[in-house]
Amino acid sequence: MKSTLLLILSFIFSNTHAQFAPLGAKWHYSSSDNGSAPSGATYKLFESEKDTVLAGVNCKKLKITHFKYNGDTIFPVPFFVYQSNDTVFYFNDVYSRFFPLYIFNVNVGDTLVYHTPYIPTNPADTNLYVRVDSVTKFISGSDTLKHIWTSSILNTVLFFDGGYIELLGCPNVMFHQAGFTFPEADGPMRCYEDSSIFIKKSSTNCDYRLTSGISAEKENSSISVYLNPNNQIVQLKTSENASIHYNLFDANGKRIIQGNFNFETAIDLSRNTDGIYYLQLSKENKIFRTEKLSLIH
Repeated sequence: MKSTLLLILSFIFSNTHAQFAPLGAKWHYSSSDNGSAPSGATYKLFESEKDTVLAGVNCKKLKITHFKYNGDTIFPVPFFVYQSNDTVFYFNDVYSRFFPLYIFNVNVGDTLVYHTPYIPTNPADTNLYVRVDSVTKFISGSDTLKHIWTSSILNTVLFFDGGYIELLGCPNVMFHQAGFTFPEADGPMRCYEDSSIFIKKSSTNCDYRLTSGISAEKENSSISVYLNPNNQIVQLKTSENASIHYNLFDANGKRIIQGNFNFETAIDLSRNTDGIYYLQLSKENKIFRTEKLSLIH
């Protein structure tokens, strides 16, 4: 009875983290405009925008924004996903149905069968196969997440470059990758953020964009963020009469402070240790800005 109880408790506590793509979640990926721009010069932003129904299935709509090297901003076709138990499914526009995207309930040595995201040269050959090489742990704040490492088999030309992680997905890009690397391929992931965690996986800033003669501007938010180096207090001010929610994360992605304010507020960091912190701002459950703070006493 005791061992059964322990197994039940273990199952409960190992599955308490949020499901894939909670509303407001954001993924930042480096991009190179299919080779037309320097590596990492542009970036793509995926945002979990809203709950919707597609093909009779309740799912999340992921809005995609491509910030291009020439200064343009374009909006590719959105992405639709949902999670059922330990599998994340995506909607395939070519085949007009949902297929598995990430499978988390796996063991080393398992063979996973996916459906190719496009129509291949031989339409009868629509499956791709990967082998689970290892399963490691990815720790972020209070969450311990699985990292599934895979490699392609059976002459398959697609696989997940860098495996895939619970909550985050593939640390390279969202979708299946070619089994050989193109210099112009998108990726890697720069940052992932939602209302509970912030994970930075690249030395490049989340929203960095190198532009050809056009200065890159921060998102217009009418909010000023100032860290006073004399007293380690962060001042937040806005001209908007709207409730702004803030989360402060340490460098490991652990949330340490949260709150709300209308016109202005102050966050006292004088008792926090020196290091890098990330301040996340959201309004109406939508994250719209993340600031990097460097605290030095």
